[in-house]
Amino acid sequence: VTSPGPQITSYDWLERWLSSRNPCTKNGTEQYEWDIEVSNDGDAPFTVVEIKIVEDPDGVFEIINPGNVTPNKSINPNVTEKVRVAFRPMEEKPYSAVIRLYFRINGELDSLDGFLDGVGLESYVEITDQAYSTLSSKVRVIIQKRSPSLFVQLVLVQ
Repeated sequence: VTSPGPQITSYDWLERWLSSRNPCTKNGTEQYEWDIEVSNDGDAPFTVVEIKIVEDPDGVFEIINPGNVTPNKSINPNVTEKVRVAFRPMEEKPYSAVIRLYFRINGELDSLDGFLDGVGLESYVEITDQAYSTLSSKVRVIIQKRSPSLFVQLVLVQ
């Protein structure tokens, strides 16, 4: 007995600066890209009907190059195809969507989901309540900058 084994990967961009499509950001990067993989780990081919992003209310994920994962394309056993996807966060918040592969096996329509996640970050300076303290009539200010991989603390004394 032969059976196809459609597979699709997921991806989490983690924290990324807001897209340059947001006119308020200082970031020069428009989008962050990744290759989602569609593969067949079975011993018979399956036929692609469609691949699309669904459940993306903010519209921040986009298939920018489907590669060979196109309608009527047969994906043979032990073959992996790449689908290029972009993430363009527009606000400082978490995002999620589904990348759905529709396919046919022996004429029967079925689907398989992968998941797309990411968090938009905007660079800014935050002064906390604890940032101000009086020490012998000198004011100490702590300025914090957040980023995915950097924490900067600057102390200014006047």
